[in-house]
Amino acid sequence: MEELPQWKFFYGRTSKAPYASKNLQHVFTTLGMSMNLAKSEKPWTYHWYKDNQPIPGNQQNLPITYSRDENSGDYRCGISVSDISDPVTLNVTSKLFSPPGIKVTTNRVIEGGDMTVTCDTRLDSLRGGTKLLFAFYRDERTVQEFSVSDTYRVRSAQLEDSGKYTCEVRTATDTVRKRSDEFYIRIYEGAIRPVVTFTPNWGKILQNDSVTLICNVTSTVPEEPRTYHWYKDNQPIPGKQQTLPIRSSGVGDSGDYQCRVSGSDISDPVTLSVINNYLILQRPPSAFYEGDPLTLRCHHMKVFTGLPATFYKDDEEIKPQSLDEFHIHKVDLNTTGHYKCTKEINRVDYPEKYSAELPVTVKELFSPPEIKVQYRVIEGGDMTVRCDTRLDPLRGGTELQFAFYRDGRTVQEFSVSDTYRVRSAQLENSGKYTCEVRTATDTVRKRSDEFYIRIYELFSPPDIKVTPYWVIKGGDMTVRCDTKLDPLRGVTELLFAFYRDGRTVQGFSVSNTYRVQSAQLEDSGKYTCEVRTVTDTVRKMSDEFYIPIYDYTAHNIIRLVISVCVLVAAVCFIYFHNKW
Repeated sequence: MEELPQWKFFYGRTSKAPYASKNLQHVFTTLGMSMNLAKSEKPWTYHWYKDNQPIPGNQQNLPITYSRDENSGDYRCGISVSDISDPVTLNVTSKLFSPPGIKVTTNRVIEGGDMTVTCDTRLDSLRGGTKLLFAFYRDERTVQEFSVSDTYRVRSAQLEDSGKYTCEVRTATDTVRKRSDEFYIRIYEGAIRPVVTFTPNWGKILQNDSVTLICNVTSTVPEEPRTYHWYKDNQPIPGKQQTLPIRSSGVGDSGDYQCRVSGSDISDPVTLSVINNYLILQRPPSAFYEGDPLTLRCHHMKVFTGLPATFYKDDEEIKPQSLDEFHIHKVDLNTTGHYKCTKEINRVDYPEKYSAELPVTVKELFSPPEIKVQYRVIEGGDMTVRCDTRLDPLRGGTELQFAFYRDGRTVQEFSVSDTYRVRSAQLENSGKYTCEVRTATDTVRKRSDEFYIRIYELFSPPDIKVTPYWVIKGGDMTVRCDTKLDPLRGVTELLFAFYRDGRTVQGFSVSNTYRVQSAQLEDSGKYTCEVRTVTDTVRKMSDEFYIPIYDYTAHNIIRLVISVCVLVAAVCFIYFHNKW
């Protein structure tokens, strides 16, 4: 009676194995099946069936390369002199990752605000180490090429950033590629608020000085016709033009000024102070942020002449760049302080020394950055490092750029992305991480403190273990590839391979043992084993371990006894010869 064929699968998993039931697992790539039959001198003729229908294939192996959904089904095989085998179910899933979808951080993006678009997809848990690349499109035009970043950021979004957005995801090898549906993102027109500025740009002037107020409006308001309205201390004042000149000012011109145009909100108030004095220290009226320029002017009444001014900061003299002005190209937080100037003014009959002072406060443009990372990163998993900082909301349109470093070496150059991603992190990705943030004009630059990120081992380096310790010719030998899997990743499937003297003796499989029945002398050698994940994101090789096979046959035992006797006799002869 002929033996029924038995199933054997390689480089893949099915829901059944010979004489045993296994949990269903996914199949993504090359898969093969073969039949195990009793040895026979007769040549076999093979037949393959899927869902009870004959399929092409007359060899013992039925390879399936790049499996797809349609490869799923119940497979049987048979030979010309045997019955048909029991069915084995193959279940193939093509969802390496889910179809991507566009997501935007806020339901309403206002002109001038930041916009973050995310390409959302879910990678199958059994393929967590697969590297994915993302690209973004607006109205079918590329706005961000393929990269590991799944986000597209726009600093200070404008109306022209509105459009139909799509994203595309592909594997690094480009074997799988999927595109999202279109998603329309509208940039809403913000409340148009004019800004009042002074020319010359001083918030405090002396009596009889001249100044011109300008109502600055964004270009989104139609150019013509524009009707301007001016207000002082919340009351309408005459003026229908963009500029409001004040010639030979008086103390009564002091106050809070605002403007608006048709179709816009009213501007924020700007204070003009007219002082009746001989000397004042002037500064621009707007707030100062890190990286801004600063000019202070020691200004006296123009009807008199004066000598060069002397400037002080916190009562210590500082050197001005001109007779009456002190300039700082880029202010920082250390610029904050109390400033004073002194000057001798030649009045009608005699010179007299005057002084004026004012405080200067510099605001932080963005907070010192900090490294943020998920709590525990395991070898082979994805790692996302974020450079966290907070931009002052009044300077929300400022573009920031980010760079990342590990152990002092650049791992990501400056870009608008505040994240650094590592797909399939390895142990060598451990290190002291820092990030640096700067403005696009590089006027302000800040660096984070060091933050040590450790990549935890998915499994320990493998070791060769042999049983029994002494392997005798003709006896059985079991070589085990010993490793420990991280308990948090206990469900991760590992594959094992074995080598002797650099040559493969057992290819990758789920078995961590290599067995030799009736070991021979030629089975002696330097053994190593290799462990890897199913996705091949982590791979480790053991050290060499020499395994000798001992020949303890009767002939060799006699030779061994004779050799021992000769050795003992030689030792005795030398001993007694030296003694006598």
